[in-house]
Amino acid sequence: MNDAAGLGHENENGFLPPGKRRYYPRHRTQTIVSCNAFTSNIPESGTEGNVSNFSEDGFYMETHCKYPVATTLLIRVIHYSERKTTASVPIGPKSICLAQVRWRCEVSDKDAVRYGMGLRYIK
Repeated sequence: MNDAAGLGHENENGFLPPGKRRYYPRHRTQTIVSCNAFTSNIPESGTEGNVSNFSEDGFYMETHCKYPVATTLLIRVIHYSERKTTASVPIGPKSICLAQVRWRCEVSDKDAVRYGMGLRYIK
């Protein structure tokens, strides 16, 4: 990130304008997905996750598995909610894809610890 230099956030397409974090808008959803590491060296692989928003280039997911940043996951939709997305968006998240974990944070409540993560589709 280079906001101090007035360049905005950096991603693979270059720098975004100052104050802007994303190229594409996020859309709300309630989607349950199956997650499996695309490489065999992650012992915890094979779990379900909850996708709560998505965009043209990625999505946010919570799961009980602590996937490391830069892990490539095979994601497959198990169940879309009755109302797939916000009213203005005619599509939902991709039904099957490869995506890379870009960042991860711990999300805890009184019952369990989960991990929230931002994933970018691999095109």
